[in-house]
Order: sequence, then structure tokens, then C-alpha cells
Amino acid sequence: MKKLIGLLFFTLVFINQGCNKICGECFTPPAPFLFELIDKKGCNKICGECFTPPAPFLFELIDKKTGENLFTNGTYEASQIELKNMINNRSFEYTFIAENNHNVIEITSIGWRTETVKILLSIGNDDIFCLLVDAEVLSEDCCTFTRFTEISIEISEFELNPETGIYIIKV
Repeated sequence: MKKLIGLLFFTLVFINQGCNKICGECFTPPAPFLFELIDKKGCNKICGECFTPPAPFLFELIDKKTGENLFTNGTYEASQIELKNMINNRSFEYTFIAENNHNVIEITSIGWRTETVKILLSIGNDDIFCLLVDAEVLSEDCCTFTRFTEISIEISEFELNPETGIYIIKV
């Protein structure tokens, strides 16, 4: 009997570690009062880790008169792109994706933490657009995710393609 009680106690303590996190989906244990006896934090949900990374920002620059991609038609070169965070005056990371004459600028570093960024994209001496993003990292129902509370683009006209998620910047 002592061995059974010891084994039960060890099992409850083991499961209780880390706010009762175990692999699998979130659920309330069948006897939550047992966990509350041991867990001084009062956390009685058993949660699997759940994280949704922030969505990338994708931009295609097109000629507003012809609709042509400005990198594909040779107006701009990828080596001329400069992104700068206007809040802290630092360069901002991006990736230039060139596939099948469809040239896109991708920014993946926004939203990994709660932050506000104001990014100016310039090519040569031309300021093309300014992107303002307010990102908030939240945790609800055992999942962590990013909510973009504000996204705005200034300087150039734009539209968001709902099928691809690409912002079409009209220059």
C-alpha cells in the first residue's frame, strides 16, 4: 500500500511540473483538485506547446501604368534595395525572392515579439514605401501567436492580394 501511495504521489508531482504541461492537446485533468493540492500556482490545465509564427510580409513592386514587375522589366535591381527601421535608424533584414520572373521582397522578422516598426524601403535615391506595423504577441488557450493591430503603407498606392498575401506596391 505504501508503494502504491508513493507511486501515485510521484506521478502527480511529475505531471504537475512546468504548470502541468505534457505532450498533446490542452485538457483539464479528470481530478483537478488533486493537482491543486500539489500545485501552489493553481494552474490545472495540461497543455501541449502551441506556437503560430507570425506571417511574413511580401511585396511586389509594379509599374502603376503598365502593371509590370519593376525588377523583371529592369527598372530596379535587387542590389539597390535598402530597408531601414525609422524608429531606431537601423537596417532591416529582408530576402529578395526571384522565381519565374516574379520578383518579391520578403520580410520575416516582424512580429516575433511585441513591437512597433516603421520601415522605409528605398531603391537608389527613391523612397518607395513606408511600412508601419504594430505587432502584439499574445497567449490564449495554451497557444502563442502574433496579432498585427496596425498595418499601414505610406508613400505609394498599394493593394493586398487576398489569395497570395502579397502587397502589390504601385510605383
